[in-house]
This record gives sequence, structure tokens and C-alpha cells, in this order.
Amino acid sequence: MNRYKRFVRIFLYSLFMIVVLLSGEHYRQLLKRMMGRTYNPWPLIFFTVTFPIILGLLLAIPHIIGEFKKEGKWLYDWIIFWAVQIPTFYIIFILPIMYLPVLSPLTFLYPRYLLIIVGQQPVLTVVGMAAGYISLAALHK
Repeated sequence: MNRYKRFVRIFLYSLFMIVVLLSGEHYRQLLKRMMGRTYNPWPLIFFTVTFPIILGLLLAIPHIIGEFKKEGKWLYDWIIFWAVQIPTFYIIFILPIMYLPVLSPLTFLYPRYLLIIVGQQPVLTVVGMAAGYISLAALHK
């Protein structure tokens, strides 16, 4: 019976993640259309930066549930957090820096080839998911 319950939990979690992913992609498409009508890229940029981080946080839920079952004091591994978060935030915030005039002097921090490669959706998604996952995975007992 324990295997059956485990299968059902994992299956429901997988379905939940698929629904979140498809809903997010649908919302991103709506924001793209809205940007085309209003010429305001900020809602799409905000979503493009934050949604992958939220996905990463959701992917870390099984890890956190496993940690709750352990005995002991909660600890946060700051070394893992900072070793991953500084590079990922460097990449994630390329998009807002490219479009925000106030931050345009900071573009010297990003080589031109990096702006071209990282400004694409798949790269931002993977890096954002890693940032979100590590944020919670660094928490342990």
C-alpha cells in the first residue's frame, strides 16, 4: 500500500507541475500579445524573470517535504546559495537591465555576446529554475 500512496503523490505532483507550466506559458503568450498592443514590455519582462524562479521553488517542494520529516535544527547552506545565486542573478537580470533606461549604464557588465545568448527564453528559464530550486534546496536539517 505504501508504494501505491507514493505513486499517487508523485503522479499528482507531476500533474500539478504540468498544469502550472502550461498555465504559465499561456499567460506568457497573453502578455506577449498585450505588449504588442500597448508597447509596454515590463509585464512580460517581469513574468519572464519571475516565473522560472517560481517553477524552481515548486520543484524543490519534494526536497522540503523530505526535510520536514527529519529531526533536528533547520540550517541554511549559505555557501551553496551564494555560489549559485550570484551567477544566476547576474544572468537573470540581463533582461531588465537591457530595457530599463536608468540601468543602461550597467550594460558594460555584460559582454555583447552574452546579451544575445542569454536574452533568449530557454536560457532564462533554465537559469531561473536553478535559482529558485537552490533557494529552497539550500534549506535542510
